[in-house]
Amino acid sequence: MKMRQSTLNSALGCAHKLTYMFDPTIPYYNSVVRAMGTAVHAGHEAYYNHRKETGEVHTEVRPWLEAALVSFQDEIERAEDRFDWRLEPAKPHLKTPKKEVLLDFDSAARKIAAGLVHYHANKCYWPEGYSVLAAELSFDLPWEDKEDWIRHGTIDLVLTEDATGDVILVDHKTSKAPPKAGKYSAASTPQASYYLDAFQRLDLVDPFASIEFVYDVLTLNPPGKEPKFDRIREPRSPAQIKTVQMQAELLIDLIDAGGPFMPNTDSFLCSQMYCDYWDRCPYGSTLKG
Repeated sequence: MKMRQSTLNSALGCAHKLTYMFDPTIPYYNSVVRAMGTAVHAGHEAYYNHRKETGEVHTEVRPWLEAALVSFQDEIERAEDRFDWRLEPAKPHLKTPKKEVLLDFDSAARKIAAGLVHYHANKCYWPEGYSVLAAELSFDLPWEDKEDWIRHGTIDLVLTEDATGDVILVDHKTSKAPPKAGKYSAASTPQASYYLDAFQRLDLVDPFASIEFVYDVLTLNPPGKEPKFDRIREPRSPAQIKTVQMQAELLIDLIDAGGPFMPNTDSFLCSQMYCDYWDRCPYGSTLKG
């Protein structure tokens, strides 16, 4: 069994999702929001792998756009008729009700392209003086005292600072709106702590090197504005890193015991827009209709 930071993150939001996540009979779902994020990831991966191989920092953007759009098309084809084209759900409950916003391939592709063009035109990529150690670094590591489980994950980008040898782990995010303060804090997501722990176990760099975690966030469609880029540094203390490992081990014990997996109907993610299992889950479609 593979424990991912995304599994832990999902369980912290709604443990009942695990009922469906581990069911091999449930087909693949996707949405235009997630697929655009996957596409941008693919564009970044192509650029940073090229940079690793050639050392070239300043490049033309077209090859990275092409890689992104190939990835986007792949996601659509993989999900088949389970692909959700909604960018925004209808919000009839607001003082000023909002209609549902749908995209198609062309409008989504324009947003992906605009985001990557912005990233390169404004030199949002890491500057000269940083070398690429790996792009999309995957790991499978044993879990002590949990012989049926491994730590699994993929770190988007690993850099070393040439002058100091320090290491930067980067996670590429896409967003529909600029991130609010605290969105990626230790209390809000286990990701940084989980990846920092895993990377230290890989023994790829000097054990005395400083290791930092950074979120690079590309906002694709701020209303009426150009794309926006934010670089958010998220340090984690040894105690915070250890706490996330404790959370993961509690989750492993819960899964091994077969539950119970309690639903969280209070979360905004418990909606037809954000949960792939809405129509299967009685706590979603039944309670909220």
